[in-house]
Amino acid sequence: MSRAFCWSFRFFLPASFFLLMLLFAPFACEGREASQSLKLSGRVDELARFCSLAGLTLDASGRKVMLVRAGSTGYYSGILVGDGVEKVSLVGQVLTINLKRGAQVFQASIPIKLAALNSSPDTFQSPKENTNTVKLKAAVKLDEQKLLQLLSPYRIVCILDRSDSMDGGLGAGPQDVSRWSWCRQQLQDLTAFLKERGQLRELDKLSLVIFNESFEEYPIDGLKALETAFNSVVPEGATNLHAPLKHVLDCHLKSQGKRPLLVLVLTDGGANRGASLPDLLVEAANRSSNEGESVTICFFEIGKSSGSGLLAALDEGLVSRGAARDIVYLESFEKLLEVGLKQSLLDAVSRHGKVSGRL
Repeated sequence: MSRAFCWSFRFFLPASFFLLMLLFAPFACEGREASQSLKLSGRVDELARFCSLAGLTLDASGRKVMLVRAGSTGYYSGILVGDGVEKVSLVGQVLTINLKRGAQVFQASIPIKLAALNSSPDTFQSPKENTNTVKLKAAVKLDEQKLLQLLSPYRIVCILDRSDSMDGGLGAGPQDVSRWSWCRQQLQDLTAFLKERGQLRELDKLSLVIFNESFEEYPIDGLKALETAFNSVVPEGATNLHAPLKHVLDCHLKSQGKRPLLVLVLTDGGANRGASLPDLLVEAANRSSNEGESVTICFFEIGKSSGSGLLAALDEGLVSRGAARDIVYLESFEKLLEVGLKQSLLDAVSRHGKVSGRL
């Protein structure tokens, strides 16, 4: 039977009252439906214990996030230091936290393992496969000004895989999370970076295309739009990357007075059900060959899978297939996990800028 524990921070009750509450709570819950809640008022110590399983440290009142442990499930859920905590509830083994960030309100649902309360707090595993464990390293300090300068000329389109395999684990060790959750956190970070620096004021500066067998495109003008897009879908189905990539490239190459296009493809490289991806990329490279570096496509490998060979072939084999130039950059999963999406993006655009003579 699931029990829901909700904390309210207005009052700190005497210790004796808490003792009675803990003694009688199990009996009071007998016979309740799983959707009902047992309310514990003022138990900031209990709140702290559950939040610690998600890698979060709160202030003494339980109202503010003071620390988010790198690599924790709370970190990959997009929670940031300084977020206000409005409400916390636990149903089964899912911790739900209502947060306030400035004028915006968010909700994070984080799977935790209650058994970890009696052992180590770092025992959460992804709900699906956890293969090819990799070691996380300290992130490189990002040159934010350089990244901003490099991205400013581009229209940016993120093409995100939501096939069933994206619900699998990253393989990042004992605090593993799903590939989908990791991508969500990284895109939140990139969107916030662009929004805070005024980059999203431009029309169509950033959009998100989410695909499995079909696809949908979402214009992104801030975190709220990004959350709406993520909340509208779940990882499921097969993979057809050809259709959304062709849509994005066709729209760009047919447009007038266009800015250069930067396409970020986040996928685990699962088998493609659409037409030939190499042929599509060769065609795009040749159609844009008279326009300088008008198209750059960065493939970011998410998690270790059998699809890595396909992505490597797209990165290395286009010119030999007849492409006028190489428009593809591939970032390995190991490096992406080590340095994060923004640093990997900076490296990718820098490399293509040097090749084209723009840097």
